[in-house]
Amino acid sequence: MNKKMVRIIAITIAALLVLGLLGPLAYTFVFAVPTDSNSLGEQKKITLEDVSRIEQELNAAEEKVRELNEKIFQSAEALEDIDKKMSAAQELEKKYNEESGKRFRVMCEKGMMSYLDIIFSAESLTDFTDRIVIAKELAEYDRDIMNAIKSVNDEIAGQKTSAEELLSEQQNAMAEIESTKTELENKKAELKTVLAQLEDDEKAYIQYVEDKNRAETELRNQYSADGVVSVNDVETGMFIWPVNSHNITSEFSPNRVNPVSGKVLPHTGADIAANNGDPIIAAASGTVSFAGVNSGYGNCVIINHGDGISTLYAHMSSISVSKGDSVVQGDMIGRVGSTGNSTGPHLHFEIMLGGTPVDPMQFFN
Repeated sequence: MNKKMVRIIAITIAALLVLGLLGPLAYTFVFAVPTDSNSLGEQKKITLEDVSRIEQELNAAEEKVRELNEKIFQSAEALEDIDKKMSAAQELEKKYNEESGKRFRVMCEKGMMSYLDIIFSAESLTDFTDRIVIAKELAEYDRDIMNAIKSVNDEIAGQKTSAEELLSEQQNAMAEIESTKTELENKKAELKTVLAQLEDDEKAYIQYVEDKNRAETELRNQYSADGVVSVNDVETGMFIWPVNSHNITSEFSPNRVNPVSGKVLPHTGADIAANNGDPIIAAASGTVSFAGVNSGYGNCVIINHGDGISTLYAHMSSISVSKGDSVVQGDMIGRVGSTGNSTGPHLHFEIMLGGTPVDPMQFFN
């Protein structure tokens, strides 16, 4: 098993341990192949969903950036307009000061003394009366003009302060969104790296599965019994159950599809979950044609029962027979284990007719 596959299996087992599920499920759900592919597929699905979510968040952030840019532009225009109004008001104040001249300054500095100067310079009673009215109106006019100018300047100054505060808030919000965008871009880049690694792991897993299946097929072709035989040719009651457990966790499935590669990945036997070290017995009498290690099957035994019929026992922790040994039905040939491509202790049991695996369950009541 290559390093990438070891890492994939380790991740799967670690996840189960964290969830507290490995202990109670180790016996119930043990089978030979698809857990690794399912784990890879689920990890890739989650990562793609995360990438999609972050892209949506980035799109939303971009939309906020566009909206804020528009608001900042409008605020800058408003501030520019306020500055123009302020300049106009200041120009008006300057112009009025120039027009009022010395009289305006004197009245501001001396108050009523300026009125006395105007009144006592009268040459007649009528002139005196007219001057009183003119002085009063002039004072009121000057006061109204100054108040109006001050009011306009105060209002414009307040508008400018509000506009500057709004612009500052918008610019701060823009900085925050840009920071968020940077974080999202970094997360997206990280997820893309994870996704690329998962795709590499998928390729490695697919290659591993293909190599494993090829090795298993070559083993069956090389060591199973030759001959042309059909199910009807098998004698009723020929086989006995090979292990003390009847817990079938994965049935014979010639058309099973690998969820990663999308290719047909037949399951050529029945997986029987059992305790590690449980004895495995010969399902029928015959001669051991293979007893050794295979990359997919792990520790494996094949027994030739004659007439084109053979049985295969895989993932054993230990083997008790050797090639060429004659065994009698019920003899112990090894013990249950989890060698080869396996996620837990179980026996992978096959019955082959002319080298072709068939559903072993059809031979048992």
